[in-house]
Amino acid sequence: MTEIVLYPGTPEERSTAQQIAMNKLSKEDLAQLKESTFEYEEEYWFEETWAMWDKKLKTLPIKRFLFVERKTGIPPGLQQNRYIYFINIGETAKILKTHYSLFKEFVGFDFDPLSVVFDAKNEDSPFWKSIWEGEATEKGICLRGILFGYGLENSYPFSWYFSKNRNHEESEFIASSLKLGAPNGSNEDLKQFNPPERFLLPGYISFSDPDMHKEKYKLEYAKIRKIYLQGDIIQCTMQQLLK
Repeated sequence: MTEIVLYPGTPEERSTAQQIAMNKLSKEDLAQLKESTFEYEEEYWFEETWAMWDKKLKTLPIKRFLFVERKTGIPPGLQQNRYIYFINIGETAKILKTHYSLFKEFVGFDFDPLSVVFDAKNEDSPFWKSIWEGEATEKGICLRGILFGYGLENSYPFSWYFSKNRNHEESEFIASSLKLGAPNGSNEDLKQFNPPERFLLPGYISFSDPDMHKEKYKLEYAKIRKIYLQGDIIQCTMQQLLK
């Protein structure tokens, strides 16, 4: 699944809020942020287009994917935002089956992997309320990483960083492990983004060598690029959604 965060306000209002947040950063953090970001021009207001798309969804015979807006488990300071999830039904069910014991231990009850994927549309779903609500615990972060497709190999080490109950030796090991991970992709890749000729591989932290997920992304990238070079980007997207 993929998470899309919609921020309230117009692009101008969001830019002002961003500037206020940047003014609170230290010189060191600000310098690091400027090195790792780039300027781009928004071509549309996504909050507005999502409302149009949400209305259109009800008329489309999409069978393999879900579009779900999360209503629970959003921290108080972020409740002005909207969290939209694009869910590949089959892939998410297979992930839940593969890591069934981990998810069962976390939520505390048995479940049917395929049924709970569709239950994501239910605001009162016991399964999804367990996944989204509560503090960002080590186990919860790991499971969310798995759901987002980063794999156990990367999600589990990444979740260590958030643990507050480690001894000195464990903390030292975690620090050294985190330094080994490197973001996939670069600022130059982002600046050259030009669909469909150049899509981006997902950005994430890698903790495995060789990284099988990166190899998987590369194969998927080649397939996706081939599809989109055959026609209009919107037409190709709709064909894939309705397949």
